[in-house]
Amino acid sequence: MGMPGSGKGTQAERTAATYQIPHISTGDIFRSLAQSKSPIGLEAQTYMDKGNLVPDGLVNKILWDRLGEKDTVKGFVLDGYPRTLSQAEALEVYLQSKGVPLDAALYLAVGKQELRKRLEKRLHSPSVSPDFPERGESHSSRVDDQSEVVERRLKVSESEVEALLHFYQGLGIVSIVDGEKEPDIVFAKIQESLQFHS
Repeated sequence: MGMPGSGKGTQAERTAATYQIPHISTGDIFRSLAQSKSPIGLEAQTYMDKGNLVPDGLVNKILWDRLGEKDTVKGFVLDGYPRTLSQAEALEVYLQSKGVPLDAALYLAVGKQELRKRLEKRLHSPSVSPDFPERGESHSSRVDDQSEVVERRLKVSESEVEALLHFYQGLGIVSIVDGEKEPDIVFAKIQESLQFHS
């Protein structure tokens, strides 16, 4: 977990590769769905085309399908999901029903000034937003628009991430990692946290 620009994707990829388990990214799934012509992909696309968030129920259905695949038997790393408290609650019910509760929830803590710097740098490359892939937002080239997009993302994400953090603290599985350190140091702390929770 973490705010947009906290390094979730980078660390999730590295964690998945190290522990040889799949990296399940909502960004990758939504990009794949956007290119597919499957019924669920077309349904999700109708929301993304309007710049709206795909409803939690549909996001959950897409994730359940992915978690049901054989490669997740030995574990998985979730990246970008759950995004909301209702998704977290639904995920917990789903995993409990399968007898595979989450081992750990890692929160990458990064200050707002550093987040702004990272996000504004990221916005220079035109593509679908990696932070709101299910909204289908595209990056703008205008500096004032970019700053507005960054501030909107941070504001929306702050309350969502705070709710997720409280939820997983309640389950006793959260580790807070300083995400402003060098990536290698962040990853070393993640490994320590995972050993603690295992």
